[in-house]
Amino acid sequence: MWKWVVIPITCCSMLAYVWGISKLIQRIAPTSLFPGSAVAERPGLMPNYTDKAHIRLTRYLLPSAMEYLQSLSISNSWVNKIMYEVDIPSKAYGEGDKIPVTFRLTPIAPDIKIRSVVCVLKEYTSYT
Repeated sequence: MWKWVVIPITCCSMLAYVWGISKLIQRIAPTSLFPGSAVAERPGLMPNYTDKAHIRLTRYLLPSAMEYLQSLSISNSWVNKIMYEVDIPSKAYGEGDKIPVTFRLTPIAPDIKIRSVVCVLKEYTSYT
């Protein structure tokens, strides 16, 4: 489940609009910019108020999503060389969050030394 947050244009403006799902699947997901316009019709000969602005739409998981509660642990061993275990406390993180990763490396052979550890983060998104 995604939580949809619309950043308001001003402190006292409200906007209701239905976006098509085809506009949401863009190259810049999960944050998308949409054009918005508003017209306040005034009676008589008074001019109408009109305004245009881009609206930033950001999608987040709900705080109660199971992805925040599930941890991830990967462990394996290279035969007669090294045993390793990688732990991540949660499967999902928000924008700007720090991701703590714990490495446990245990050499099995006496002549094995660990000189460096390289970690690469890849993000995959699927829309259904």
